[in-house]
Amino acid sequence: MLETTGRDAKGLLPFLIGTTGRLLATAETIGDEAIRAPSLLPGWSRAHVLAHIAGSTDSRVRLLVAAAARLDIPQYPSEQARTEQIEADAARPRAALLARVRRSLTEAVTAVLTHPADRWNEEVEWLGGDRHPVHRAVSSLLQELEVHHVDLDAGYRPADWPGWFVADESRRVLASFSDRPEMPRIEVQATDQDIGHVFGEDPELLVTGAGYALLAWLTGRSGGEGLSVAPPGPLPELPAWKQ
Repeated sequence: MLETTGRDAKGLLPFLIGTTGRLLATAETIGDEAIRAPSLLPGWSRAHVLAHIAGSTDSRVRLLVAAAARLDIPQYPSEQARTEQIEADAARPRAALLARVRRSLTEAVTAVLTHPADRWNEEVEWLGGDRHPVHRAVSSLLQELEVHHVDLDAGYRPADWPGWFVADESRRVLASFSDRPEMPRIEVQATDQDIGHVFGEDPELLVTGAGYALLAWLTGRSGGEGLSVAPPGPLPELPAWKQ
């Protein structure tokens, strides 16, 4: 299994190329009517998800350009501008929307490939005003593309997530829940990867299953199908995942 552990941002390029290729292959299968049908995200059609993918990808290209040129360019002009762009792109004809997605993903790969080696730690302005090193743009884009590929509800399922993504993303998601006081006292443990976490002292339940099934449940992409609970009973209620 390929691993992202220990790789720098440019070292993630092979993973980004694979992820974009799979997503584009799925997008091409979505027809004119299906693209207007609901996605797995409440209130959004598949066109909205594709529009969000394009806009989110563009926003990271902006950050890479800003860092490379040492310019003060924010990820988005504003939250309102981000929302308006999604709505405008979602209304495009299918062919134009797919071309927009292809263009944004191609530009992202090029931006990563050509980014100056000495400027990966340049701090840039993310949505909300926080400043972080630009190398985060690559790993966060991988997360966006893999998660929203599932949200398209067009044949790509959590079970299709690559093992490297399940491993990396599960650890990140589990860490993000570790300081949430509303998290139930549980232990989660993957049966096929070295992924696990104990929440609180003396956990009341043990939740186990394949890594992809745990990640899908933790991120709200499934109702917990394929998971086991000990002692037997219903899965606990989780707080909403903050992507």
